[in-house]
Amino acid sequence: MAHSERDSGSVQSVLVAKPVADYTADITGVNLRFRVSQIRAVGPDVDNLVYNVLLTLERAGWFHKNKENVRWWLASRELNLMEAGVTIIGEANPIFPTILNVYFERIYDGSLPTDKKHKEYNDWILKNKVPLGNLKGKQIGVSIYYGSDSLNIADGYSSGKVKHIIDGLESLIGMDDTIISSVFVIKNWDELDSNEVKIAIWFY
Repeated sequence: MAHSERDSGSVQSVLVAKPVADYTADITGVNLRFRVSQIRAVGPDVDNLVYNVLLTLERAGWFHKNKENVRWWLASRELNLMEAGVTIIGEANPIFPTILNVYFERIYDGSLPTDKKHKEYNDWILKNKVPLGNLKGKQIGVSIYYGSDSLNIADGYSSGKVKHIIDGLESLIGMDDTIISSVFVIKNWDELDSNEVKIAIWFY
């Protein structure tokens, strides 16, 4: 199995290092750490940063040139991080985020949202909404667990299954989702049925 780690702020060094021959595609995970000067500065969402990197790696030959082979990814946007970079992992066990205070954790079993205005998903969010409290000084993380093993969790923007889940959480966090600093996504989670998604929002 391949385990490639680079401490560059870009993916250039990973592009140079090609995957090894025995690299196992169906248990691939990616850990991404992005350095920012201000945690809440207006800019790209964490998930949008991830999609650009995964697409670049796919084109370079990683994931057997198919980013649908990504089973999980963990991304964080960290203040003044010394070593930003990308770690590609060919191991069955994912790297889980450190979750300290869970604010919201529910299982959604409706149709997956296809845009920001998806009524079934938005109605479910409003039905399960709980008081958020004071966000001052806190960083927000989101974890998304899919029961299905056939979803492409590495595809972003208009076609992305993950992006529309995150976009719909704005009514829960009370503001734009750019304040989200960490996102963990995994598919084929064995505690869920194939039509279920567990969504958690947490502080750290």
